[in-house]
Amino acid sequence: MLQSSPVEGTRGPFGFSRTLPKPPGHLKEVRVQPRRLMSIAGIEVLVHPTFALVVLWFAYLWGVRTNAGATGVLFGLLMVVAFFACVLLHELGHCLVARRSGLRVVDITFLPIGGVARVERTLVPPATELWLALAGPLVNVVIVAVLLPVVGIVAAAQGVDSIGGVVAALGDVTPLGFVSYLMFANASLVLFNLIPAFPMDGGRILRAFLALGIPFATATQIAVGIGKGIALVFAVVGVVALHDWTLPLVAVFIFIGAHMEGRIVALEESLRRIHVGQCIIWEAGGITPHEPLGVALLGGPRDLAVTERGHVIGVLWKTDILYALRLHGPQVPVGEVMDYYPLVVDVDTSLYHAGQSMARADRPALLVTQAGLYRGILTAERYWTLYRGVQRGRREKGTARYWGWLLNWARAWRRREEKALTAIGRKPLS
Repeated sequence: MLQSSPVEGTRGPFGFSRTLPKPPGHLKEVRVQPRRLMSIAGIEVLVHPTFALVVLWFAYLWGVRTNAGATGVLFGLLMVVAFFACVLLHELGHCLVARRSGLRVVDITFLPIGGVARVERTLVPPATELWLALAGPLVNVVIVAVLLPVVGIVAAAQGVDSIGGVVAALGDVTPLGFVSYLMFANASLVLFNLIPAFPMDGGRILRAFLALGIPFATATQIAVGIGKGIALVFAVVGVVALHDWTLPLVAVFIFIGAHMEGRIVALEESLRRIHVGQCIIWEAGGITPHEPLGVALLGGPRDLAVTERGHVIGVLWKTDILYALRLHGPQVPVGEVMDYYPLVVDVDTSLYHAGQSMARADRPALLVTQAGLYRGILTAERYWTLYRGVQRGRREKGTARYWGWLLNWARAWRRREEKALTAIGRKPLS
């Protein structure tokens, strides 16, 4: 599954995630961090501590439920390794296409629900998103095609000459059980990921097709609605028809994933409508490269633009100011300490693209100009304050819309009740 990551650069079962600057320390969420497993072609592969639940489940499934003892436990552990190697190849398929499309791959994380490839989140053409989403399932199709003759050879070696015999061997602790289970698991991954609902790849494929003819945000909302409808169908079928809780749990996962994708895209649209010039604290001048470093502290430690005749030539980072003061004292010229490659945007740049620029460049702030002249600075901390403010505003607006709809429904029901009571000669309750 492909995830466009909104943090550290741009999560579902077997999944794909977009880019915001890193939040300041006091805004970071406390959570269990995944551990580094390996690195492949410069892509960090991480494993979440809760992945141990999958290992225990496979050991129980093949060691206890099959009464195979220690042999079954070892078989189950080998199955975990083989199956998640296929999941890793699935995610690497997403990552390969992402890199060829010029997108930055953050990492791949193994979770109990599968794998997640975090890719830089940015607005890409529908054709690019289509290939990004299809890459993972296509890898599993290739794996199934490779395993099919292997299953046939192993089945023949064990004297199994029918499809029914192969299916019956799925739960066996045998070589045929191993390769057949692996093949059917990959086929299941393809079918599951092609469900046209977020956060699966099928939801992104659906949106990509829709976005060929309609705006991206509208395509997302339609795909989100379809995904939520599929989730409700899964829940009803699981509870009413199958009397099983597996499908309802999948439905909850799909519903939440679709809802979150819709909220993120709507939030990004809101950020695109806000200009950086509306958000910065307007300044005049900055500091010149010839002034002593001590002048930079007159307003307190902060990031400062370095300018000449109003034009930006560099940036003086707060951390560099404090470090240089300890080493060289306050008389060292600003030009010897400043960063000569500042991140600069125009006042008409959207807040969304400003945030992405900071994340890509891994800078804690960017400088804002108008007609080439310096006007102010946008820090990551201020960006996150604005981001969360817009997020909170959209949430409150959604809540108000829900309660407004509920109130209107109650009023309409009240009017129908009064009309019905009046028709039979009864006085409505006050």
